[in-house]
Amino acid sequence: MTDLLLKFAPDKVVGTGAFHFTNVYTIVCASKDSKLANILRREELISDGTPISLVLRFLSKENLHVRGYDFMLKTLSDGDPRLRHYFLGSTEENLVSLSKNLNELLPNLNVVGMYAPPIFVNIDTDYKNWIIDIKESCADIVWVGLGTPKQDFAVSLLAQQISSNFIGVGAAFDFLSNSKSQAPFWMRKIGLEWAYRLLQEPTRLWRRYLLGNLYFLWKYLFPSIGLILREFVRRLK
Repeated sequence: MTDLLLKFAPDKVVGTGAFHFTNVYTIVCASKDSKLANILRREELISDGTPISLVLRFLSKENLHVRGYDFMLKTLSDGDPRLRHYFLGSTEENLVSLSKNLNELLPNLNVVGMYAPPIFVNIDTDYKNWIIDIKESCADIVWVGLGTPKQDFAVSLLAQQISSNFIGVGAAFDFLSNSKSQAPFWMRKIGLEWAYRLLQEPTRLWRRYLLGNLYFLWKYLFPSIGLILREFVRRLK
């Protein structure tokens, strides 16, 4: 599916690291938080959003656009069956449902642990309590679904302490547990997944999507379009 996926497909697991599926909200948060910005600068990023992909195309940057859910499901189903998987995030109820659904879908999947942290967890201090359990599980891949930006801090901190692959996949846990429904394919195809999610949870997500998207357009997308247009005009002269 992607070059990153090949990392988990061979006979052996190769290397370790921190990986972040990023969307508009991730970038908006990073623009206001220097600590998060530094994490995203030094660690592996995968575009999980149409607006970011558009900007990357405008700027002629390498663009890897993959939804976290699609990547996670593809890796679980097609990756080396010996890989040991750990799920960190969501709620205990959702993890039970996720485990049940995956057991029916992929009965040979090697799940070595799961943990749902408290909602108001303090990443800077409480993550230390997770290290022992994850280390003892000998997990090859730790899937992290704590929401942005909390999961990005967790992925970075844990990857510095444990030799495993930590991958922040956002709402993938909710979709795999069937606690939330995905947007129809046509909406995902044209970049309107955010609108579907906003209709599902307007009270929780209105600030993220309405204000966040406007901020992203103003600070990143419009300037990028301007650069492209200026370059186009310059070449015409």
